[in-house]
Amino acid sequence: MSQAGDRTRTGDAASPSAPAAAAQGGALDEFPTGTRVGAYTIMDTLGSGGMGRVYLAKDTRLHRKVALKSLLARGGSSEEQRAKVLREARAAAQVSHANVATIHEFLEVDDRSFIVMEYVEGQNLSALIRRGRMPASRVATIGRQIAHGLSAAHVRGVVHRDLKPANIKLTEDGSAKILDFGVAGLTTAFTTVSTDGSGREEAKAGQPGTPGYMSPEQLLSRKFDERTDVFSLGVVLFEMATGERGFPNTDAAELVETMSRPLRRADDVDARVPKVLADVISRATELNPDRRFQSASALASALAHVERALGAPEAGIHDRASVADAPPSRTVRRLLLTAGTIAGAVGLLILLGFVNSFTFNFVLDRSAMAGEGVGVWLVEGFRSIVPLAATLLAATAFLAVLRMIRNVIVPISRRGLALDSLMRRRVEQTTKRLGMDNIGVRASWLVLAIALSLVAIWWAFAPFMSALLTPANEATRDQLALLAPGARNSQYLYQILLTLLIVVGSLAWFKTGRALWRSGTASNRGLFAGGCAVILLALVSLQLPYRFLLKRSEAPQAIWNGATCSVTAKNPAGDVRLFCPSNNPRIITAKEADIRKLGVTENIFKPF
Repeated sequence: MSQAGDRTRTGDAASPSAPAAAAQGGALDEFPTGTRVGAYTIMDTLGSGGMGRVYLAKDTRLHRKVALKSLLARGGSSEEQRAKVLREARAAAQVSHANVATIHEFLEVDDRSFIVMEYVEGQNLSALIRRGRMPASRVATIGRQIAHGLSAAHVRGVVHRDLKPANIKLTEDGSAKILDFGVAGLTTAFTTVSTDGSGREEAKAGQPGTPGYMSPEQLLSRKFDERTDVFSLGVVLFEMATGERGFPNTDAAELVETMSRPLRRADDVDARVPKVLADVISRATELNPDRRFQSASALASALAHVERALGAPEAGIHDRASVADAPPSRTVRRLLLTAGTIAGAVGLLILLGFVNSFTFNFVLDRSAMAGEGVGVWLVEGFRSIVPLAATLLAATAFLAVLRMIRNVIVPISRRGLALDSLMRRRVEQTTKRLGMDNIGVRASWLVLAIALSLVAIWWAFAPFMSALLTPANEATRDQLALLAPGARNSQYLYQILLTLLIVVGSLAWFKTGRALWRSGTASNRGLFAGGCAVILLALVSLQLPYRFLLKRSEAPQAIWNGATCSVTAKNPAGDVRLFCPSNNPRIITAKEADIRKLGVTENIFKPF
């Protein structure tokens, strides 16, 4: 229950204790004015709820007003419940931010538990919304402040779980304050829906939250994290921007049905809502947590951009045409992103072409005469990446088909639904037991697994890789034999293993890496870069032998000085580079006039 109102009454001369007052009160243990609770004297009732009341009280030591919240019904809580309240209240008390109401103290007086919180003077956001929709720029500013407050709490591991307009106050200077952080979730319960073993949906009591603002994962009693607050804030933003409730239903079953469909776009409900703001609200209220902003800080950044796009404070009250400057800026960003993506793809192809050309040229000592450049590297990189891209596309399509089949079969099979629910719970329990419910930990383990797999392949094929990185004049015959057609099985196995590693690693990393990047934290983005670097290293390793496996390892045969050689390169001046397996050194430069061409083309390393 939120702090509400700004009323004061003087305390009675006689100040009964909390237990005595509780005995006089009803089911909610209402304490009359003047009641002493520890060092606090109750001055007024600010609000009430199913599990307790919020009072305006005076701190007799520091002579300040505080909000005193009674948490657990007298005699109605177990020691385990009390321990949980104390643990979470202590965690919430660690949150210190300008947009979060501070928790001062946790009290236990006889059979009653209390939390002493900062008393915030001002107006509840719910009261403002009742007057009608708010200007878009004001929505973005208030939303950004709330998101910053959420972010500060999430860093401490505290999730609000009951964010709604009634739990947000606007102070006299116009700033937003989140109330009941880490407390509302302990005292506000709503009957939610879950799936039992028979595949039926059933009501489940005790889930913190308020109907219409709960995330789908909260509503379905599934595991949730800080992204549930992101969803709730998105619903609040929708209500501020349109003046309408996003999910007006209060019945659990009706809410489950309503939340099976995405929330309407704010600019479809009210054309005065700028598209740039509606886009942010739509993403914040995605039903799938992985598609939302992955952190409150990321949502705050997006809302800061909305503020900049809208410009003047009054920009939000006009038609979308008044913010026509927003779409061009977004278009420019998209064009820049597209151009950057294309440039990055071209750069990657050139890099891969350079790698597979470098090893080929290095072994045959043909770099100076080959005359290859960026154009050749681009072509070679494209040729080498096509098979891998086709494999990755096929794997993605296969997984999509499996997911589609699963989505068709599971809902119509009670046994399948029960099994799916059981497997999901087992996976969640296992990941939590291993400490992998944190995205950073999961990503670290995934990067480590990919890196160790890559090192294992390097170790298993160390002789082959040594042959790829040793000039032919210095290599032994055994090393060169690893590049010959007779070693194709080993060469193909090397490619197959690396291809599998890249495909599986990329598919596994896509979802995890995206969540890391969207988290907005420097450490997670550093880990994201590390994971991408490991996959790129595997891709580069795959390219090392590529030109040895193509027709590019075939060369015209010629006789020079009685030896059969391969013509590996030549220049306009009439010089040729020859690879003569029987010679020492094996690689020589001669004049084209001094060789006799045999008119046949064979693999350069065939003699080995």
